Amino acid sequence: WLGREEFGGVNVVVGATQLLGAKGILDVSASTMSRSDSYLPITEPGFEPQFHDYTTETVSGGTTKYGSGSLDRSAVILKSSWALSGHTLKAGGEYMTNGATTEGGVHHVIKKMGPSRYREVEIYTSGEVRSRVGGLFVQDSWQASDRWRLNAGARWDTQALLDSDGAVAQVIPFEIQPRLGFIFQPGRLGTQRLYGSFGRYYQDLALNAAAYFNGEEFYRWTGYDHDPRVDPAGGEVLSEFSADILEGTEGLKGQFYDAFTLGYERQLGANLKLGARGVFRKLRRAVEDAFVDEYDDYRLGNPGEGILEAFPEATRTYGALELTAERTVGSGLMLACSYRLSSTRGNYQGLFNTDYWTPSPNASVDFDHPDLMEHTEGRLPQDRTHSLKLATSYMTGRGLAGGLRFVWQTGTPVSIRGGSTQPPAYAFLAERGSMGRTPNVWDLDLRFVYDMRRLVRRRSATRLVLDVFNVGSPRTPLAYDDICCFTRTEEGYQTDVNENYGEPARYQPPMTIRLGFEVDF
Repeated sequence: WLGREEFGGVNVVVGATQLLGAKGILDVSASTMSRSDSYLPITEPGFEPQFHDYTTETVSGGTTKYGSGSLDRSAVILKSSWALSGHTLKAGGEYMTNGATTEGGVHHVIKKMGPSRYREVEIYTSGEVRSRVGGLFVQDSWQASDRWRLNAGARWDTQALLDSDGAVAQVIPFEIQPRLGFIFQPGRLGTQRLYGSFGRYYQDLALNAAAYFNGEEFYRWTGYDHDPRVDPAGGEVLSEFSADILEGTEGLKGQFYDAFTLGYERQLGANLKLGARGVFRKLRRAVEDAFVDEYDDYRLGNPGEGILEAFPEATRTYGALELTAERTVGSGLMLACSYRLSSTRGNYQGLFNTDYWTPSPNASVDFDHPDLMEHTEGRLPQDRTHSLKLATSYMTGRGLAGGLRFVWQTGTPVSIRGGSTQPPAYAFLAERGSMGRTPNVWDLDLRFVYDMRRLVRRRSATRLVLDVFNVGSPRTPLAYDDICCFTRTEEGYQTDVNENYGEPARYQPPMTIRLGFEVDF
């Protein structure tokens, strides 16, 4: 089949800076962005369902893309700063609107999971949704002495979602975000630095979730004991969802996390700097969709609160200790390395769900039903215990420069999932992340840059660039198929064994080479 894809956009930013006497600055900026894309089959086979045959590991048929959409964003920012007797005061505000339009987006897939087991997925979305985000902030950086600098501030945000009729469908007010920090210089000034900070950060709701509940959507998951392409009759609807514009959730609160940092840096001689830093981040509240018995439908809510009180709270805790070293050798060689020991645990990955490899922020499968919550607490897919990074660059003084970046990391946790009472979602059969880890991975990238001003004799910088990514093509598996069985009986037994269970699902990308040309003017 053939298809036609069109996409593109325009970004415009304007700004102005005004000095306010000798101690003040006023900044004003406005920006707008618009982007549109469409994909339509232009031959008859393109309109056929796409067929995934898991027994032969092949894909055939038409395209899952079918439809068009657009995105836009406009923002205005006003901020000022003043230097007054050891204090640097900053204050400002911003207002932003976001919009997303989808017309006729259709995904139609048939999956063969066994000799007499087929599943058909149909999804349709349509409508226009928008969001408005406003915020104010104030902060002060106080140079209390030669050794102490204290920082304090606060930010206030509010969010509103608009449905496809242009009416306000959901408001999330009073997002108060305090920020505190300090810097202390012990010993000889300029040689050591002890620093720490605390901050609360709210997340703007993605329009993805707004489109589900404030536009038109249709979803159906159907099971067959025969190929529905040959005979579309006799299917059993396993899951179905149809919605138009839904009322907002009363008392919905924003998603946020708290972050703490404590670090120490020391300069040893003129060319070596060592550092140690501890980081702790904890998710305090999430916004997700879930099936609510009271409404006999899906709703946005806060897991563990309000209409989603039947669910456990969404949890994600990240802790890390990082050691760093930076060294310059002569006038051309620079070395930087770091080692990180970290842990990420909880029952909620975040805005991207790697269990299903779907970008559905605030509307993932994680909290769709209480039956899916067993064994979900554990090591999350982004958990990597050890991470070592090395970067170096060298300037020859003859127009040629080179650099490399090397990363080595431990693998990610592996889980085991199976059929559930809520297909097409799968249930964890043991504690999340308790089935070992994927292999350790390494990655090496190289860059070479040649300054051609020596050849073309131009004042403006003209460079020839060669990048080599994933040197050696390690192609190590990054994830395994963790679904052992596709269905579950009413008695709770797992059935329909997945023959691909434990097989690699994703690999590191192969080695690629990119040749580029840069001109500054």
